[in-house]
Amino acid sequence: ENYELIGFRIQIYSGSKKQPAKQARLKFSQQYKDVNAYENYEQPYFKVRVGDFKTKLEALNFQKELSSSFPDCYIVNDVIEFKE
Repeated sequence: ENYELIGFRIQIYSGSKKQPAKQARLKFSQQYKDVNAYENYEQPYFKVRVGDFKTKLEALNFQKELSSSFPDCYIVNDVIEFKE
């Protein structure tokens, strides 16, 4: 069963163009096939956020791993999907 709760994701892209958002998501998904990537549009920005982390520590650990590929990535609060 899936639950939604407030947790953390890592934002790897934010910009006003759709194509770079798609490219960032694709690049991420090729490297991390088992981690969810979410692309959404909040006017005027396309944002790509990844992961579903319950704790900031989990998010921090993954952010460190990501920073070589996505140096500008940062942690954001988000509603995450949590599987029981």
